[in-house]
Amino acid sequence: DEAIEVLKKAIDIKQDYKEAWNNLGNVYWELKEFENAKRCYDSALKIDPNYNDARTNLTNLKKSIGLS
Repeated sequence: DEAIEVLKKAIDIKQDYKEAWNNLGNVYWELKEFENAKRCYDSALKIDPNYNDARTNLTNLKKSIGLS
């Protein structure tokens, strides 16, 4: 919960903080909140479509929950 709050505060301060969006996605994934994780990775990729960490995480998330 603390990590989520810290990352959300960082995003509130800087909406285009792609690393914070990606890390928030990672936290949600660990909590098995897959839709929230996907939304965060998508947000990071809207900021930077070439952000490989978010792209890789999104691909792995989709594979792990059976989406293509």
